[in-house]
Amino acid sequence: MTSLPSRSVVPLFHVEPKLVFIPAWEIEDRWADVSPHLARPLARQSAMTLESLQASLLRGEMLLWEIPGKAAFVTQLQQFPAERICVIILCGGDGLREWQDAAWRGLTRYARKAGCSCLQIVGRRGWTRAVPEFQPTGEVILRAPL
Repeated sequence: MTSLPSRSVVPLFHVEPKLVFIPAWEIEDRWADVSPHLARPLARQSAMTLESLQASLLRGEMLLWEIPGKAAFVTQLQQFPAERICVIILCGGDGLREWQDAAWRGLTRYARKAGCSCLQIVGRRGWTRAVPEFQPTGEVILRAPL
């Protein structure tokens, strides 16, 4: 019996990742899959824990999004007198380059339908390199511990 020469597998097509909204009633079922993606960015701040974040999501104060198996996002709509903004509060995952286009397209589509004037990222300075289509506003967040 002769064996066939081995060949590298070449995919016939590329399936782009898809951003999926997770409604409040599905959060508990999906939490084990999405919470590890959110744990890393949560560790870099002090305003929320995984438990308090989950509670806010269950109350509908924030929205949960997922690129299945790759990343998770938390957004919040903020209404001001002159505009409504969709703020990306948290984003965590692996392989940013694989899914960032799908994520920004999906979040942009949602924000437009929700009547927002823009998407805004609240995060580390490194995001300016990762997402050059987002421009720094020049605003600074200042904190004074009490």
